[in-house]
Amino acid sequence: MRLIRDHDSYALGVAWPNLASEAARLAQGARRPADVYPTISTVLEYLDDPHGELVPPDERTTWTGRLHNMASMPTGRLVGVAGVLELPGLGFPPRSGRAKAYVHAAWRVLRSVHPADGWIIDLREDYGGDAIPMLAAVEPFLDCSRFLGFRDAAQGTTWFHVREGSVGVRGPRGTSTTLGAYGTPPPPIPGRLALLAGASTASSGEATLIALRCHQGASFMGEPTAGLTGSPSTFTLSDGAWLRLTTSVAVDGAGTVYGGTVEPDIPVEWGSSVTDDPVLDRAVRFLASF
Repeated sequence: MRLIRDHDSYALGVAWPNLASEAARLAQGARRPADVYPTISTVLEYLDDPHGELVPPDERTTWTGRLHNMASMPTGRLVGVAGVLELPGLGFPPRSGRAKAYVHAAWRVLRSVHPADGWIIDLREDYGGDAIPMLAAVEPFLDCSRFLGFRDAAQGTTWFHVREGSVGVRGPRGTSTTLGAYGTPPPPIPGRLALLAGASTASSGEATLIALRCHQGASFMGEPTAGLTGSPSTFTLSDGAWLRLTTSVAVDGAGTVYGGTVEPDIPVEWGSSVTDDPVLDRAVRFLASF
């Protein structure tokens, strides 16, 4: 329980002595690590940590396989005279070959599509995964020095930075670490930018959305996001189980702290038709109005 208390961002402000007493009562009679799994799950449910999860040892391979299913590549096209870049989720590490292919696919779109009215970045199927390749993919639109940070339980903030195809972080003490390097990106892209997101935009997809909102002239339209605007960390327990906790929450360049959904600037319902896309139509009209 101490691990959760000390590291989970959603444990802040909780009456921990009462919760710890209840957890101790539930764990009475436990003789092996698996016996306390229900207690851990109860505590995570009480904290309402959207990333909070316990993965038993025999489910780790299946869990990783589900993450790897998020492996689609970015695509793009012209819709009228607006350029569209679609960024899906990506469940592979930032230094993997799949991550590099993801970044390069996005850059090919930005180099080959030449819109007159501006760009639409569609994050509606960005279910999460790893934000580092996503931030590299959209580097040409990140025109501010501070666009995304994560604040931990001790109130220290780690800031992302992207420069010349490399993504890194700078910690609260000023230490900088490079997390991924992908080559030479396209040049900066100014002008109007429409950001599309909705209920399926989650975790690193939400982080990318928050980062892109720093772009001058950007507007987010669609529906509220999934609400996983924190960064999870994985702790390995004594029996090999994984305990995943939200250890920090997103902060944008203006200092706004997230922790739930990201609300659209222009609310538009996605709808259920397979032929009509009111959100995309609204974005095209938005860009054409300038």
